Amino acid sequence: MASYKRFLGSFGLKRKALVIFLIFVILPTFGVGVVVQVQFNEVLREQFINSTKRNLDNVVGQLGEQTKMVEDIANYFILSPDMRNFLRTSPPLSSEQQAVLKRNIEDFLTFQLMSKGYIRSIEILGYNGNSIEMGEPFRGDETKWEEAAKAQKGGITWTEGYSLHSDWNGEVRVLSMFRILNSYSKITLPLGRLIIRLDEASIVGLLEKGIFKDGVGSVFIVGPEGQEILRTNPPSPKDLHPNESLLDKLSASGQGDLTYEVKGQRYLTLYKKMENTDWTLVAMIPEAKVSEEFRGIKMIMLVILAAIMMLGLTALIGFHYTIIRPILRLKKETSKVTYGDFNARVPVKSNDEISELNRKFNEMVETIQQLIEHKYKLELRERESELKLLQNQMDPHFLYNTLDMIRWTARLEQATKSSQLIEMLSKFFRSSMSNGNYQTTLRKELEFAQSYLYQYGGGSLRDRSGGLAARLAACAGRQSLPCSIRLRP
Repeated sequence: MASYKRFLGSFGLKRKALVIFLIFVILPTFGVGVVVQVQFNEVLREQFINSTKRNLDNVVGQLGEQTKMVEDIANYFILSPDMRNFLRTSPPLSSEQQAVLKRNIEDFLTFQLMSKGYIRSIEILGYNGNSIEMGEPFRGDETKWEEAAKAQKGGITWTEGYSLHSDWNGEVRVLSMFRILNSYSKITLPLGRLIIRLDEASIVGLLEKGIFKDGVGSVFIVGPEGQEILRTNPPSPKDLHPNESLLDKLSASGQGDLTYEVKGQRYLTLYKKMENTDWTLVAMIPEAKVSEEFRGIKMIMLVILAAIMMLGLTALIGFHYTIIRPILRLKKETSKVTYGDFNARVPVKSNDEISELNRKFNEMVETIQQLIEHKYKLELRERESELKLLQNQMDPHFLYNTLDMIRWTARLEQATKSSQLIEMLSKFFRSSMSNGNYQTTLRKELEFAQSYLYQYGGGSLRDRSGGLAARLAACAGRQSLPCSIRLRP
């Protein structure tokens, strides 16, 4: 704590304000902004994932409903008496019976084709030679799926997406269901083959529109053995497909989503299983596209963060101009006063506390200036008085020295009388000088009077001096009594 105080104490006011602004405004704002941005991105990502999962559930429900309707048609044909009679081998049907049964079956198939736009054609081929083909006529090699259906022995076989030639539309891609129709009474006896061909484009459109916006990402339908049943428009990169490793990771995650990397590009991957067909729908969305979904919101967050930073910077500038700068100006003017410049003044432009401090500073400097000027004048007068007193002291000393020189000259010339008079005159002048002292002793006053009287040689003056001397002696004997003496020249 002490080292912190020393460290902060070595800073100037500007640097302290900058450090305080940095520690308590910039860093907290930036840190909170980053945390909020990260948390907000997580929330948006979670919302996007949940929304995509709901869309995927809806698509799975619709696709499951379509495939279930197709399977129900196949089940209906097994249970339908008309279909059983139409495909029976014995007893043989008459032409009229065959026509009636065929018409009944065709009516049912016509209804199915009209009500279900995703079905392109329905083909029934009986092993008794009877056949019905409704919908769009197709030609192509489907031996692979026929053999797979025979191997199922009456079970439903769903094909992968494959191409056939349509007499109406040329080359098209379909997704078909193959099933061997067995006898109802003899379940192992095959009576014929049923093929229901679905429009692949219709299914792809359902997948794309139900899950993505603007065709972003790819959707795959994967069979129970990991084979690719169907995919949306060719993804980029071209070798992007859900392999066995990805499917294992999806199953192990337990959340239905994870991030998968392919050739350095990360994909948000979601999956959902279809119960009736045992298919798995896998949706793969590039993470870059996911981020683009939130770009607008991220920009708004960045603008808000930048606005907060700008407000903080504005507060720092305002703090500098309203508080720090006036204090630094006051410090500068105080330094001038320290070096003796008492003309220093701080401008007062408002009525806040700092302006009041500046006003008091100006008054203080003015008062100090007046006191210094007054003291200077007093000292100047005192020095003048001292010089004058010294001068007054020097003049008498010069006179005394001159009188002493004259007295000694008179003695050298054997002028005793003149020498005594000059000596008494010198004593008289010495006694008359008080040297600024307004108190003296009685003895000094007697000496002063004797010197004065000695200078006169007349008889009357001597008589008066003798009487005065007697009175002074009597007065001197009474030290505790007041004494009044009047001297006249």
